[in-house]
Amino acid sequence: MSGGNSLDYELYLQTAALLGCQKWFDELCNPDELQFQIVHQVEKLWMELLAYTLLDIDERLLERATQRAVKLVGRCQRILRLLSEKLELLEPTSPTEYQKIRLQLGNGSGQESPGLSVIVPRLPHVWRSYRSCLPEGARAVG
Repeated sequence: MSGGNSLDYELYLQTAALLGCQKWFDELCNPDELQFQIVHQVEKLWMELLAYTLLDIDERLLERATQRAVKLVGRCQRILRLLSEKLELLEPTSPTEYQKIRLQLGNGSGQESPGLSVIVPRLPHVWRSYRSCLPEGARAVG
């Protein structure tokens, strides 16, 4: 499954490097670890797109390109829905199996997520840009 990087599509997506980010089957602590790893890696990629999209929204609002900003907010909404839905993949993992995976993480936790640490500080900037687009009377509310 590692792909040979023989097609332009594989080269563009860097398939070999992407698939190289997971442990080999014989290195997994249990059968659920690969799923855990992939779900969280994909989550990081979606958060990267979310963070980038927030920057784009902020710029569009400052330019008063509100139609494009609204479309980008829709993208954020879909990304957040995907992030939430994909966590269902982890539900069948038993507490015992999760604990084995958790030991592989060391001191790390989801609350220290690099994705969240980039997204959260951007929100006040987007909010300020949004409020600057409102008519003068509407800015005083909220």
